Amino acid sequence: MPAVGRGEPDARQRLYDLTRLVSDWIWETDPQGRFSYVSGRVLDILGVLPEEMLHTSFAALCDGAEVPQLLGEQKAFRDVPAVVRTRQGQPRHMLVSALPFYDLDSGAFQGMRGTCRDVTEQVQAEAALKAQLEFQQTLLDTIPAPVFYRRGDGRYGLVNAAFAAMLGRPREAIVGRTLFDLFPLETAQRLFAAEQELMTGDGGARSVMDRLPWPGGAARDVILTLAATLEAADGLAGTGGGGRGLIGVVTDITDRMRAERDLQSSVRALERTNRELELFLHIASHDLQEPTRSVVSFCQLLAKSLEGAATPEQADYIAHAVDGAKRMRLIVQDLGTYARAGSRAAVPVRVEAGQVAADVLRAVQAQVDEAAARVSLGPLPAIQADRAQVSELLRNLVDNALKFAADGRAPAIGIDAWREDDATPFWTFRVTDNGIGIEARHHDRIFGLFQRLHGRDRYEGTGIGLAVCRKIVERHGGRIWVESVPGQGTKVLFTLPAASPLAEASSMTSSNDLPAG
Repeated sequence: MPAVGRGEPDARQRLYDLTRLVSDWIWETDPQGRFSYVSGRVLDILGVLPEEMLHTSFAALCDGAEVPQLLGEQKAFRDVPAVVRTRQGQPRHMLVSALPFYDLDSGAFQGMRGTCRDVTEQVQAEAALKAQLEFQQTLLDTIPAPVFYRRGDGRYGLVNAAFAAMLGRPREAIVGRTLFDLFPLETAQRLFAAEQELMTGDGGARSVMDRLPWPGGAARDVILTLAATLEAADGLAGTGGGGRGLIGVVTDITDRMRAERDLQSSVRALERTNRELELFLHIASHDLQEPTRSVVSFCQLLAKSLEGAATPEQADYIAHAVDGAKRMRLIVQDLGTYARAGSRAAVPVRVEAGQVAADVLRAVQAQVDEAAARVSLGPLPAIQADRAQVSELLRNLVDNALKFAADGRAPAIGIDAWREDDATPFWTFRVTDNGIGIEARHHDRIFGLFQRLHGRDRYEGTGIGLAVCRKIVERHGGRIWVESVPGQGTKVLFTLPAASPLAEASSMTSSNDLPAG
């Protein structure tokens, strides 16, 4: 349809006005490819006056040869990229479109007319986006855990190298596909259901345990951590425009779960072995008590029957036999105590530790009097424990304090307890003495079974008492240790669980000094 207008002058004015308004740079060449017309926009784009462009060509202006070659073919083309230089030599990216024009009378070729659209900012933005995506991909690929981003349409938009390795597929075979394309149907349905709860909810993140197929056919136990995110219009994670996407991280916990199962199995086996050993100790100590008692009795009867008739050597033999049998009987009894401490489950009830300590001190009053010892009993709390075992614990520690007294000074024994604040779940107890002390290298050793630091000729005992103490404390969830310097006495410290806070104010027993005699 021909243009409708008022005449040629008006048409020229109209064309001039339009060339000033459009953002494209409009140009025209002669048959030789030299510019014969250039619009004023060239000054804004290249910093060159239109008249300076006349009689030059694209061949001198473009970095590449594609546009000059197309112009030489005298055919129409559209949006061909080209790079031209500004007056300062800076590159500008253009999309060049052109078509030939001819003489209306003769039909002879007169040149090319076209436009150059400046797309430099767009090209730079695309380059920046590409660099950012490459950086993100490189960053993701350095993460050893499989990571993925799935768009709102359910298709994978971004995966790292570890995720591709997990599926045993190249990245190109994953991007653009869905769960149902990449996983067995049952697995895909299970994961999809878990993800939908997140996508249709308030967002946030959640973790899902599952078992996923792995390259080589073996399934792996994993934790799948998922987070919903806004999706940009281009399908990448952004700030909105395209719905909600999903970011996921896959953590392989197969080895950890296997190690936990192995550990649990080892613990069960160890507990079973300990129970069997404790049962053996209990049975052995019980069954050996009567034979050892018989040996002692018959040795004593033998000594009595030979009284006055036995030679000194025979009497010495009998005395050694009686002493050995008595020591054997004591060991058997202590082994029974040790077995009971381990096999009998602690029955935790509210126990007034001060009352237990007072009962223990009354039971050893004769030994205290004999040693001219002084015992100080500080305020002791209510605890949650087995009363009989706590009594046995304190009795062993007080017996040791009396036994290992230093020469030349009367024993001084103290019992007290404390905790940092009411929120602390355990009380710390302390039994102190002014005895011979213990070298630092033996502080751990003394809590082992049959551990003795001194000969029987000076200090009696089997080396089992402190082992029993440790077992009792550990059965209550506490710990026991010693602080001591040779010649300066010993502090045995241990922790026991606090009683419930009910009536806590009345749980402390008043301090007392119990002097010898």
